[in-house]
Amino acid sequence: MLRRVAYWLVLVFLFMGASPARAGEEPDILITSDRLLYRPGERVRLRVLVLGRVSRRALAKQGVKLTVDSPEGELLSRKVETNTHGVAAVTLPLDRAAPVGRYRATARAGSAASHRYLRVREYETPRHLIEVQTTPGHLPPGGAVTVRVRARYQHGPPVAGGRVTVRASTLIGAEGRAFARARLTLSGAGVGEVPLRAPAYLGKIKALADNATVHLEVAVTDPAGHREETTARLPVARQALMLGAHWLHPPLAGVKNRLALTAQNPDGSPADAALTARSAAGRTVAARTGADGVALVDLLLGNNEPVTVTAPCGTGRCTHEASPPRPAAKEPRHRCGLDDAAKPPAFNRLAMVVERPVVRTGEPIKVELRTGRPTGTVALELRAGKRTLLRREVSL
Repeated sequence: MLRRVAYWLVLVFLFMGASPARAGEEPDILITSDRLLYRPGERVRLRVLVLGRVSRRALAKQGVKLTVDSPEGELLSRKVETNTHGVAAVTLPLDRAAPVGRYRATARAGSAASHRYLRVREYETPRHLIEVQTTPGHLPPGGAVTVRVRARYQHGPPVAGGRVTVRASTLIGAEGRAFARARLTLSGAGVGEVPLRAPAYLGKIKALADNATVHLEVAVTDPAGHREETTARLPVARQALMLGAHWLHPPLAGVKNRLALTAQNPDGSPADAALTARSAAGRTVAARTGADGVALVDLLLGNNEPVTVTAPCGTGRCTHEASPPRPAAKEPRHRCGLDDAAKPPAFNRLAMVVERPVVRTGEPIKVELRTGRPTGTVALELRAGKRTLLRREVSL
């Protein structure tokens, strides 16, 4: 039987801890909900996450003001406090006579604010169903996509001759900005296509190139005058693949570093791709991410040497350059002699790579230690919960 055991490997030689959020740091805040559409009488579950703006660490015991506005005025105003994970949750029961329409939930912490828009209405079975597809699946800045609309009745036949209205707007933060509107008529098969070109400002503002979203509102009216609506989201991205390289330990010079190479589609879903990682010195390693979008590789790197990740991307190649993470402001504790004190900080860094996170009872656990030191001794301690399983000194 497989047992998932959390092993704590404590290195007395070196301790690399996660730094807490800085005291008095300005917060960043995000509010989410379990759904976007509710009926009157249902419960709205809101969740707030607060992180430090610089450290990106969870801010505990952070005061948050949460308000919910309905079409008829303010529905909720409450002050909450985050837990140790920087999270606060609120459940709002809607009255059965709650007004239908658009609601706005707002969370504020310090100077930071986040909005979430919800809709309350009675559910009705649609007379016809609408499918929206785009080719390609993202909108390049300065480029164009083809929006394909297909509509059919609940009992199967296509909505032949249906009138379609497509409205496109960019979502930048919580604000929307309409930039295109098109009309078309469905064919006898209930299908229609319309081209959509990106607005000029997406190509001019670099910060929006990979951070904006296009919101599509599609309405189909059949020949009998029955109207149905649907929405779709289209990410704005310069490349068809979003690549990344992440160090799984502090960067080490002169030894192989364990990297996690990632590939995802512009909508955030993992992508199966063949990746190549190249160091600035020209050393390369190839790997395939698989269905989870992640591949682990070992690459020999120098001091503060960046890594470039590439992958086939349509008729060209997608690229991404990653720099090693900066060391902690406060150097970790370590044991060193007088001759070591003059060495650079990278000399005293130590990385640990575990072969597998889950093992069977009785199976060995392979732990690989990597350091810039040519010689030395590491004190290794293995724990399962509060019980110590192993203590051993390992020579480098």
